[in-house]
Amino acid sequence: MHTTSTNAYFEDIGFHVVQKLMKAKESVKICVAWISWAKYSPVFDWLTQRGVRVEVIYNDDFINRKNFQRPSPLTNLFPVRARGNALMHNKFCIIDDSTLITGSFNWSENARRHFENLVVIENDFKLIKKFLLEFQDLKNYFSDFAQNNKIRCLSHDNITQCRAASFNLGVLGHESGKYDDSLIEIWNVCLRHEHGTFLGEHHENHLHTYLGLKDVADDDYGVIYDKHAMLLEVDQEFKKIDEIRNHFISRSEQPIHAIGVVSLLNENEHLEWGEEQEFGINIFWRDMYYRKVVPDIIYDDGYGFINSIISKHR
Repeated sequence: MHTTSTNAYFEDIGFHVVQKLMKAKESVKICVAWISWAKYSPVFDWLTQRGVRVEVIYNDDFINRKNFQRPSPLTNLFPVRARGNALMHNKFCIIDDSTLITGSFNWSENARRHFENLVVIENDFKLIKKFLLEFQDLKNYFSDFAQNNKIRCLSHDNITQCRAASFNLGVLGHESGKYDDSLIEIWNVCLRHEHGTFLGEHHENHLHTYLGLKDVADDDYGVIYDKHAMLLEVDQEFKKIDEIRNHFISRSEQPIHAIGVVSLLNENEHLEWGEEQEFGINIFWRDMYYRKVVPDIIYDDGYGFINSIISKHR
């Protein structure tokens, strides 16, 4: 069993990065905003020639294009362009799915002159899993970016249509009755104003079971959480999300950009302290293109269309 270790570096950071990269045996997953291509492309080539799978996500901007020195085609490149003027500003690397490198340090030529930090974490698989999920999410964002067309708000007043940017939200209702009936609603949600447009609804039976959303007992007590267990969890989580997304998309005439379920947000405070129940829509999947504009939780607005959704599903 490998022990967990953590080290921090504040000097000669570029040297330590290269040293860690050269020890890779299976895979290197890099996600940084800017890269000194002249320095790191030869390292990527050295690794790929030895059978290491190298994947690099970086910010698609003028700086990287200006300084680009292409590594061999064996290195998989994912230049990510975020919405609007935002940046893909992550700074992490995962080596052999067991070593995490992160911190303030960008892999650029200028970064070596700044006061920066680098943290290297070995065999903390609970933590590494979170970065693996983010890495795969950004790869999906890269793949799907060109396919995502902006949609406009469908809300009308007596004169005009709103036309602000919007997204379509699928709301998965709780199961009830003999056949575990669920109500599924689709709403167009305005990103600028506090209004939405109801697009339709339908009922399904045993959907939570079919999609693997039923609560299951935790029988992993005493089981060692190692690299194998982590990779299995990552694979299972992405398969479940794909099934949920594909199920909604296949049954809706409208594109779906986010899926959520109405949940009690303060269960512990309500049970222990008698606080008034607070409900919201927990988002458990969203299209990566909308990730930074669709929140994790859509809170009850108290009077508008969100309140009407929550009242129906609570």
